[in-house]
Amino acid sequence: MSLSSGTRLGPYEVLGPLGAGGMGEVYRARDTRLGRDVAIKLLPAEVAQDAERLARFRREAHLLASLNHPHIAAVYGLEELDGKLLLVLELVEGEDLAERLKRGAIPVDEALAIAKQIAEALEEAHEKGIVHRDLKPANIKLTPEGKAKVLDFGLAKAYAAEADADKADVSHSPTLTRAGSELGVILGTAAYMSPEQARGKPVDKRADIWAFGVVLFEMLTGKRLFQGETVSDTLAAVLKTDPDWSLLTAETPARIRALLRRCLTRDPRLRLRDIGEARLDLIASDGEGEASHLPAKASARRSATAALALGLVAGAVVALGIREALDRRVPTAAVRVARFPIPLPSDAPFNPGGFYPSSALAISRDGSKVAFGGGSQRPRLYLRRIDELAPRPIPGTEGACDPFFSPDGNWLAFFMDRTLRKVSVGGGDPIFVAREMPECGWGGLASWTDDGRIVFDWWGVGLRAVPAEGGPLSVVVSDGAEMHLDPQALPGTDIVLYLAQADDGHRIEAISLNGTRKKTLLRNASHARYLASGHLLFMRDGGLMLARFDKDRLEVGATAVSVPLDVEVDQRAASAPLPQLAVSLDGTLAYAPVGGGGGRRSNLVWVDRDGKVGETEELPLANALFQLSPDGKRLAVAGRDGTSIRVATYDLQQKTLTPLTGHRQEYPNLPVWFPDGRRVLFARFGIQQGELLSLDVEANTPPQSLLKLAGTWVTPRSVSQDSRYVAFSLMDPRTYTMDIWLLDLAAPAGSDAARPFLATPASEHGPALSPDGHWIAYTSDESGASEIYLRRFPGGEGKRRVSKQGGLGAQWSRDGREIFYGADQGRNLMVAAVSTEPALAVGEPRLLFEGSFVASGDSGMKYAVSPDAKRFLMTRADPHPTELVMVQNWFEEVRRLTTAAK
Repeated sequence: MSLSSGTRLGPYEVLGPLGAGGMGEVYRARDTRLGRDVAIKLLPAEVAQDAERLARFRREAHLLASLNHPHIAAVYGLEELDGKLLLVLELVEGEDLAERLKRGAIPVDEALAIAKQIAEALEEAHEKGIVHRDLKPANIKLTPEGKAKVLDFGLAKAYAAEADADKADVSHSPTLTRAGSELGVILGTAAYMSPEQARGKPVDKRADIWAFGVVLFEMLTGKRLFQGETVSDTLAAVLKTDPDWSLLTAETPARIRALLRRCLTRDPRLRLRDIGEARLDLIASDGEGEASHLPAKASARRSATAALALGLVAGAVVALGIREALDRRVPTAAVRVARFPIPLPSDAPFNPGGFYPSSALAISRDGSKVAFGGGSQRPRLYLRRIDELAPRPIPGTEGACDPFFSPDGNWLAFFMDRTLRKVSVGGGDPIFVAREMPECGWGGLASWTDDGRIVFDWWGVGLRAVPAEGGPLSVVVSDGAEMHLDPQALPGTDIVLYLAQADDGHRIEAISLNGTRKKTLLRNASHARYLASGHLLFMRDGGLMLARFDKDRLEVGATAVSVPLDVEVDQRAASAPLPQLAVSLDGTLAYAPVGGGGGRRSNLVWVDRDGKVGETEELPLANALFQLSPDGKRLAVAGRDGTSIRVATYDLQQKTLTPLTGHRQEYPNLPVWFPDGRRVLFARFGIQQGELLSLDVEANTPPQSLLKLAGTWVTPRSVSQDSRYVAFSLMDPRTYTMDIWLLDLAAPAGSDAARPFLATPASEHGPALSPDGHWIAYTSDESGASEIYLRRFPGGEGKRRVSKQGGLGAQWSRDGREIFYGADQGRNLMVAAVSTEPALAVGEPRLLFEGSFVASGDSGMKYAVSPDAKRFLMTRADPHPTELVMVQNWFEEVRRLTTAAK
């Protein structure tokens, strides 16, 4: 130990050593400012002297400090004092679980109580995106009060070098051990590593679930599950040796045996996906088994009580016979919750498709059939019967989205090419229900009512209904001050639930189809799903929630509880993320598990003109839209930060995000740089009005409003080199098509500074002004598909088509000699040479490179061109889920969740 008792480090007085390990030395110290004892971890010089690693450690420590849970040891701060780097931690008294296990197995009821507390700690961290990465008995303290506290949350990632942050590092352990033996540390860490960690692969929260299973097994048996004489032997056991299930005692409940098997599945795709499910199993197993599952004293008490009760019952019903009395003592068998994956075809991963947020999953009311959208490019619909082994494609549904079943499950309806169609699940060609319908997604979610009508939303117009056999449209609800989306018909009634989106937030409303009954059910909530268990499932603050629901009275219970499901969410739905799940009336849940991105970050990568992939950037914002600064050193970016939208700058050298505005429930909208590289332009919009604002990124001043005008979707795109003109798109509130507008910043005060530049029956958007200020590139669907065009600026004459087979997101090179754009849904980056002297000439478009990228979002750019046009910052497309998850008898979990919340 390098610090002696009495040493002062700023306000901390060292009282004595606690231990040491790969992460550094740990001391008990007195915080003289607050009058409390703390643990201080003296970090190694290799961390303190490595600028990149130190910056990473600061970021991770800041995140870890946000954890506040009774079963998690708190991180108080990271400080540099007297040339030393200190991590200040909560001091947890008591022995650690490793010391307790030296005395042998832990009684079942006590072990399960400890496991439940560990699961609660992991659940809290996982919900905040934090993975422990080194869960093991030495990192779990048992306090004198009987509480379990998990230590060192996430510090493995904080300690790791940047390149190895997501990989196993068996040469260093962040865990403190009293012995301080490096070999012991390594062996201890290796024994609890998940197989993917042992192989050096990136890890996620499922690695913690594996380690949780290993720890629980050891508590119940007193035996280490994986061990060997060397690190290699231990890791080999992790990768190859199956658990000896016979070590579990007869007192171990069957539910816990099943839980262990699900936690200790080597393939992470088949492993338990959410630690919250383990917590529920631990709650359900409390008292599940026979009396022999309890400690001896408790078992004796229960036996005596049961005998007394039996005698009283027998005496009271002697005329009915002892056998009948005994029969009534036999408890009804518990309904088992069953989970199983549905692997999807290799060429058909789950894909919502569409340009707008979509729901790509449906289940029939009886739970016997599931339909989903699948395919990496233009998805089609697939049907999977529960009694069949594999899903099958539905002919004639290429490009379809938002499927939903008829009440009897015999028909599947969907939107496709601006039409509403249906197809028999028994086979046959799709049949038109209505034509000239809205696009897929926002303006395409629908529900089939018991009386044979289909109710659907139309973005900005309201809810409409059409007979399922075809016929005229009728109005269900319409209000120009708000939008009405995602209708859900209540079975057995004429009531439809829907999402009402207004400038002041979201509500769940209920309305009868004849308009005689209307009621607000929930505020700050979206995407309600009725459950026949008597509950309502909905989204709130980015997560799934449950509340009791009386569908006859249309009353929602006052208490709502969170639902621990790792569900894929369509983040394109902005302030109302759309979960990819469906629930049948018999309690079967189908959902798409979270894909590679998890909906929390945007992964960017630099690619050169030959398609060679270089360094990566990770933005802590989902669905990020961005533009590169004129000097190429920063990004102006907008994206989802948790449940809200944030506008910020991102320093590409320092890897730091600097917020420019506070959290707002608004759609992520591309921020645009002014040529001076000091100001950015961004938009806010609501249901009735849009606003353009400018903000000085160097000064701490409020945004300046430049323009307010009627319209539901305002999207800035570029500023002319002389900073006079702003080119932006505006959705026409009458036609709901996009038009291109110009704002003249040099116009006299009081004049009409904004005017349409291009307004036709087609949608035009994404205007990009050329560096010389004489041309404007934009996207239009006038040909029936989105293509890139050029027009002279500011007059608008001389239209010339640039792309040949589709295009989105045009950008100019800085010298004005090239136009870049995305094709094939953004996977391909195209380039076309442009010359303007003596006349406009556009070269044949050619492919620069292709990959799993997203080049353009629905309201901005997802790629950037470097100042020299030699590199491109591309957004990586998150991998689509390759399986669906089915949960049968899910209502049992629903009841446990809501009962526990009482």
